[in-house]
Amino acid sequence: MSEITTEQAMNQLTKALREDPGYRLKWKINIVKAFMDDWQLAHERLGYNAIQTNEQVYVIANKAADRLLEQFESDHKTPDRF
Repeated sequence: MSEITTEQAMNQLTKALREDPGYRLKWKINIVKAFMDDWQLAHERLGYNAIQTNEQVYVIANKAADRLLEQFESDHKTPDRF
């Protein structure tokens, strides 16, 4: 299989997200789960009333996004996985 460009890969991904409701739902669930996991961890470390600012939520959301992307990258190491 020949390598595809990043643009081609993104086009395939966005097409699948638009056209396949089940695939889109899987992505949505993974995004939500990553955020909720990191939210729960932050609450356990800091206490349930400690997270009160948008900045704190932003930090948690970014950690969740990083973790989700790292998981995605480790699961999809070669272009032929698209």
